[in-house]
Amino acid sequence: MNTVEQMHLNYPNLFRLVESPGHKAQFKNFFDPPDDNLIGNAYIIPKVEDKWLYIIDEEGRLHIPGGKKEPGEKLMDIVERELMEEAGALVKSYTIIGGWDTYIKNPHLKKEQLPYPHMYMVVGYGIVEPICSPTNPIGAGKTAKVITDSLIKVVSAFTAHGREDLAELYLFANKSGELIN
Repeated sequence: MNTVEQMHLNYPNLFRLVESPGHKAQFKNFFDPPDDNLIGNAYIIPKVEDKWLYIIDEEGRLHIPGGKKEPGEKLMDIVERELMEEAGALVKSYTIIGGWDTYIKNPHLKKEQLPYPHMYMVVGYGIVEPICSPTNPIGAGKTAKVITDSLIKVVSAFTAHGREDLAELYLFANKSGELIN
C-alpha cells in the first residue's frame, strides 16, 4: 500500500471528495505552496505551547482560523491577517501540510479576488502567540471564543459538532509535525 492510500485509510473524512452542485474539493497532501495566483484561501492549525487552538463563532460553530484571500495578498499575508482577526494571535511558524484542491463549477460562485475555476485552500500548522482579543473586523464572521486545549479534547469537540474532517485535520497536523520534526 502506498503512502497516499494509507493516508486515505487513516483520515477518510479529511481526504474524501466533497461535491456540491457548485464545486468539488478534495484534500491533498503537499508541502510546497501552489503559485500565489492559485491560492484562494489559507488556514492554520495553531498550536500554543503544548495545546491546540480553535475558534467558536457567534452561532456556536467550531472553526480553524483562516479564510479568503484579499486582493494583493500572498499566502503568509492571508494566514497572519486571518489569525489576528479570528484568534488575536501572531504566527511564529507555519508549515504547509496540504490543502483542498478545489474546482468551482458554478460561475455564480466566482468571487473577484479568488482564482476561478481552479484554486487551492492551503492548510498548514504552526506555533502561534495569542496577544489580544480577536479583532473581528466589520463584514467578517465574528469569533465568540478562542479555545486552547489538548489534542484529544480538540478532536472530541470537532467530532461532537459533526466535523470529523476537521478533527482528522488536527490529527493529521499533529502527525505531520512529528514526521517533520
